[in-house]
Amino acid sequence: MIIKQYRVLLIFFLLILMSANKSPADEYKTLPYNIQSAVLLKAMAFNKNLSGNVTMYVLGSDAFASAVKKGIGKRFGAASLSAVNSGEELPDIPPDIIYVEKKKFFGTVSAYSRKHNIMSITGNPDMVKQGVSIGVCSKQGKPTILLNLKASKQEKIQWNLAILKVAVQIK
Repeated sequence: MIIKQYRVLLIFFLLILMSANKSPADEYKTLPYNIQSAVLLKAMAFNKNLSGNVTMYVLGSDAFASAVKKGIGKRFGAASLSAVNSGEELPDIPPDIIYVEKKKFFGTVSAYSRKHNIMSITGNPDMVKQGVSIGVCSKQGKPTILLNLKASKQEKIQWNLAILKVAVQIK
């Protein structure tokens, strides 16, 4: 009888320890591309650097490129999306915004976005923790904006402070 109680307590404490070791990104799930696109376009309105016609480059995700192309011509803040290009390599002409979701591209995108002061965005929550400026995901079934202020500073993004009320800051 006593051994069974200890076994139950041991299992209980192991479960607590396992859940305590989860990182915040473990709670986040990816969203479908059409929802990622809609939420990211709204979130980009908080970037005070974006105005007029802006271009986006989607690295390595034809599915996201297809979804976000539906936003061409739509306004967000002082800007409107004028073109969306995509491919498997970084573009020769820097866009205003670059989307990346695959970890294999992160190192090159990070250096590229900082060199050219390009806003980096993603739908992969782990990428925000690694250094993409802003991302969207699902937390408990609700769309959530993740914001990496350190990466934003390196990309020289000037945020409207209202974003701090709606985004989760990732450090």
